[in-house]
Amino acid sequence: MREIERQLGPIEDTAVLKQQLKEKADMITEPLYRAGHGDQIPVDETLRAALERPSVKSAAKQANRNFLEEGAMPPQIYDEAGKVREDLKTLPAQMLHYLREGLDISIDLLEQQPKANRQRGSIIQTRKLLDERIKGGSERMAMADARHAELMRGTEALKYGSKVNLKQPQDVSRFAANASPEELDLFRSGARENYANSIGTMRDGQNIPKNFMASPRQRQVMSTVAPSQEKGDSFSRFLASERSQMRSDDKLLGNSTTTEQLLAAQELDKAPMTERASEAIKSKLGTVVRNKLADMVSSSGRISDAERQVIAEMLTNTSEEGLQEFLDYAMQRAVQQIARQHAIGPVSTLGGYMAGQWAGD
Repeated sequence: MREIERQLGPIEDTAVLKQQLKEKADMITEPLYRAGHGDQIPVDETLRAALERPSVKSAAKQANRNFLEEGAMPPQIYDEAGKVREDLKTLPAQMLHYLREGLDISIDLLEQQPKANRQRGSIIQTRKLLDERIKGGSERMAMADARHAELMRGTEALKYGSKVNLKQPQDVSRFAANASPEELDLFRSGARENYANSIGTMRDGQNIPKNFMASPRQRQVMSTVAPSQEKGDSFSRFLASERSQMRSDDKLLGNSTTTEQLLAAQELDKAPMTERASEAIKSKLGTVVRNKLADMVSSSGRISDAERQVIAEMLTNTSEEGLQEFLDYAMQRAVQQIARQHAIGPVSTLGGYMAGQWAGD
């Protein structure tokens, strides 16, 4: 995540950016809306049915509060039974505008609930109906809506960036070619947050290079997210380095199956278990034991204190013949461990440790 910020840019909360965009758009278009607030919108049967919907009734409560906060009485839509008044013929555009804002809040809340897609879709359709009635009944409100939509185009860029991993490179390139500089910046902000969220939701121990931007398509899209070709190339080299290191670790620690390992396993499978273990450990004796003895002395938890002391004395005082004798003894211990436990991972004894080293390789 530090590398994302260093090469691609800061990781920001896009919800905050979206709210800032809305506040800016509202401030600029408020005079335009107020000019058309008094225009009367006819209440036909379709609009009347929409006003009966629970989502609109809920939005009406907030709309009434908006009127009262402005020192005005809200128009009465419903009778005492909660039904649309029979004598309701028109509504001020201001009321429909506030109803629409209330529906927007419900839509945003339901977006966080995947199981509520059907309900959210129904509210979106109701909002579209209010849009049609407002724009069809008030030219000034239609002009205000057009200006507001222009100012809010940035939120679509944010949303596009937040789904960057699902996009095709050619589509992202086309979007970038048609976007304004501000929209391109917002798209990149959404993409960076997407990358950060992808990493933030990974479980401990997961192989990050296999789960983060693992496909060539995603890495190609990243070139548009980067603020410059130089930064994009640098981040690509960083990702390649991470993948290379993980492959090296896998090979060293035995987490991947190489051709060499497969061929060796096929040959060993033809022999009994103890013979397979003996041959494997003999082939690894020099590299596994000789190079690991000093490390075993300094590491805790791999061998007992008594074994550590013996090894330390042996490394400083034992002749080459004595060392070979010790290695032969340790090999026998490891063979016994493998035959008994079928090559389990490293345990607390020296023989078990060597057995685990063989099994890991």
